[in-house]
Formats: sequence, structure tokens, C-alpha cells
Amino acid sequence: MEFKFHFSLSEQDYIDFNMFHTFASKTGKKQYQRIRWLTAGIFLLTGFFYLLLYGFNSDGLTYLCVFALAAVFAFLIAKPSLRASVKRQVKFLKKQGKLPFSSEASMTFTENCFTEQTDTNKSEYSYSILCDVYLVNDRMLYLYMDTVRAFLLPVAAFKSKAQFDSFMEFIRGKTVPVTTCDFERSPYMEPLFTENFDK
Repeated sequence: MEFKFHFSLSEQDYIDFNMFHTFASKTGKKQYQRIRWLTAGIFLLTGFFYLLLYGFNSDGLTYLCVFALAAVFAFLIAKPSLRASVKRQVKFLKKQGKLPFSSEASMTFTENCFTEQTDTNKSEYSYSILCDVYLVNDRMLYLYMDTVRAFLLPVAAFKSKAQFDSFMEFIRGKTVPVTTCDFERSPYMEPLFTENFDK
């Protein structure tokens, strides 16, 4: 059995992947929660330090309240701050001409391996390198080769729902189970693939 796909990727696709990786992938979600709680915890510990330093008087309690509010604020703004950071990083990479994806690519999946070909490179991989596979919003497949890098395969690259279903059965037999996610939908996202495919 063989599957061949040719597709286009946009800057928005890359941003969507990084947002998903930061907030919803196994590794990204753990790091995000760790940063969120650690930052808030530092503010709280600082508040208690000043409370112990000044004692249970107006000064000590004022410092505690100020840093407690700072902890809550830091906890609440962690997500929008990280989102803004991702977008800034993508803009910086684009300005430097170093966006790590090709706008046009092809992927071929056979029984023993799969290949990715761009206008500058062709690489062959074993299925054993895939550690996680996510189907996100019925729109994009992320095939992780490690904890931070993934192949992006748009669902729009499939010719029919029958082909998509056949590929999903095929890839499940080659890799870890496919995790289906309904992540934050970008306003640039196209309708669900099931609405576009022939029945």
C-alpha cells in the first residue's frame, strides 16, 4: 500500500502548530503548566518572605497582598504572554529568512518507510522515529519525530474521505495511536474536512 500527497503550508499553519505544541502537546502542556505555577509560586514565596521579614503588621500584610495579586496576575497572563512570544518568534524567523518549513512539500508513505520531499531536500524515514501522532481539528495531522519536531500533513491533501480513513487505519498500524484533538481554532482555518469530501 502506498499513499502520496502534495500540499502547501503557510506561515499560519506553522503558527498553529507552535500554538498547539505549546499548549496541547504532551511535552508543551507540561512545560506551560510548570512555567505558570512556578512563576506564580515565586511571587507568593516573595510575599511570605516579606511577611516574615516585617512581621504580621500593616507593612508585612501589604507586601503579602501585593505579591499575592502579582502571583494571580502572572498566572492569568501566562497563556497570552506565551502566545505573543510564539508570534514574535515566527516574525523574527521570517525576517531572518529562517522559517523551518517549506511552502510546498510532498510526502509518500509505503509499507516500510515514508519520505518527505521539498524543493531543496528529500529525506527518508523509518516509522520507528514517530513518537506521537495528533489529528487536530480534523484539519491537520502532526506526526512527531521527537518531543519538539513534527511533520505537518494537511487533511486537505487527501482526495476523499475514503482515502483519509484508509490512511488513518494504515498509520495506526505503523505508529503509536493517533490522538484526536479539538484545539483552539484559528480564524484562518478552513471548514472541517468532512464537509468538503465526497460521501
